[in-house]
Amino acid sequence: MRRPLVTTVLLAVAALAAGCVTPPPGEPGPAPDLRVLDGLAQVYPDPGNAALTWARAHPGAPDAGLIERTIGVRPSARWFTAAETDLTTRVRAYVTAAADARMMPLLVASFAGAEEACPRPGAAGLVDAFARGIGDRKAIVVLEPGLLGSRCGTDPAVTGYLAAAVDSLRGLAPDARTLLDATSAAVPPDALAQRLAAAGLARADGFSLNVGGYAPGAELAAGRAQQIRSAVQSLTGRGDYTAFADSARNGAPVTSACNPAGAKLGPSASFTNQPAGLQQAWITLPGTSDGPCGTAPGSAKGEFVPALAAALAGG
Repeated sequence: MRRPLVTTVLLAVAALAAGCVTPPPGEPGPAPDLRVLDGLAQVYPDPGNAALTWARAHPGAPDAGLIERTIGVRPSARWFTAAETDLTTRVRAYVTAAADARMMPLLVASFAGAEEACPRPGAAGLVDAFARGIGDRKAIVVLEPGLLGSRCGTDPAVTGYLAAAVDSLRGLAPDARTLLDATSAAVPPDALAQRLAAAGLARADGFSLNVGGYAPGAELAAGRAQQIRSAVQSLTGRGDYTAFADSARNGAPVTSACNPAGAKLGPSASFTNQPAGLQQAWITLPGTSDGPCGTAPGSAKGEFVPALAAALAGG
């Protein structure tokens, strides 16, 4: 039985057992069953996230308590990359811990190297190992942030890799909800929709956007999310795709996209049961640097910077 996509911050894990029969890989999936079941389960907070690790390693630091309270213990995604060792075991341990806590794990599969070779050799094998780790557990999976919006997003090797990844997750992790990433500030919505369709969106559950970005949820819901949804409906015949935005740093308008001053935390989980609504959660961990720029000129891309985290939290 195929189970519905999580669409509220408080979701019943057990209730996901209701759904419809999973079509074979290669065929479009059915409309997800959207429902609100409050009070029974939450998105799983990554217990090993860098904010919590830093705060507990520096209990005397002025911002340690603020960072732990406002970021470290809040629900956020766990990223798995090509650098991960013993990938299947680590994924299995994470999703099992989330299930034991009666929470829903939010996972990011980032193996292809959007800023390097597209896709990186061996990425397909990593997706299979990742999917085997999820197995029969439930999870929300954001697949390859930035890849379709990159310079090689139209390369048949990329769209073919992503389509195969969607099928791998459907076959090896049938209760995972797969979201193809549509993050891009430069590629128009119609062009992104074509890339999504070529990458197997008709067999996935939806798309993510704003990963690592700062666009406010209301702006995304009224603009880019709706534009992409309309375009992919025309291409695939489905209008039920879940739009899922990264809200880690979209709590205030900013004028830059690289460690901008004035950025604030967005909602750590803001889900709706409205089919055309925008789901929001922290896909990026707040405090993660965009690179040596803006308010963190001495930082490296992907590094956790306590000063950035504290500023986002209002410290």
